[in-house]
Amino acid sequence: MNDYTGYELTELIDLLAKQTAVYTKLMSDDFRNEEEFAQTGQDIHDLQRAIWLKMGFGKNEDNIPGT
Repeated sequence: MNDYTGYELTELIDLLAKQTAVYTKLMSDDFRNEEEFAQTGQDIHDLQRAIWLKMGFGKNEDNIPGT
């Protein structure tokens, strides 16, 4: 799990967009690199969680999607 707590919301959204593009490319490459695909998926999840928290929705861990 990556720690994105020090990032600004705009940086997190930018990183999420970049990782989503990587994930999409990996999908079109027929999942040849399963480890990179899995790691990119985890990065996307971590970024989504950080964005959720930064926006103030996840004060309680139970309210964070995917946890």
